[in-house]
Amino acid sequence: MRRVPSLDGSLKGWLKELQLLKSVAAKRAVPGHGPTSVDWPLGCRDLERYLQVLLRETRAAIAQGRDIDAAVKTVGLSERTRWALFDDYNGHNVIQAFKEVEWE
Repeated sequence: MRRVPSLDGSLKGWLKELQLLKSVAAKRAVPGHGPTSVDWPLGCRDLERYLQVLLRETRAAIAQGRDIDAAVKTVGLSERTRWALFDDYNGHNVIQAFKEVEWE
């Protein structure tokens, strides 16, 4: 919540798990950062949006022939003002996403 995630696993896997978690019949969830609880599944909306932007823009960068260094400088920037620690983690997230989808 409000803190950009650090992508240490599979981006596509994370998105898949979010879909499964959204099907859980719960009214509240406890996030790892931010408030003590959030409405569910609305509480994952920002995270899901960020991960979708990361996936979509990384794929677009690869399709445009950009290398990983160029992608780090451009992918996800529309999310910058929405997340704490964006500048600390987004580059890492782009690198992880790039490595995952570059051979699709």
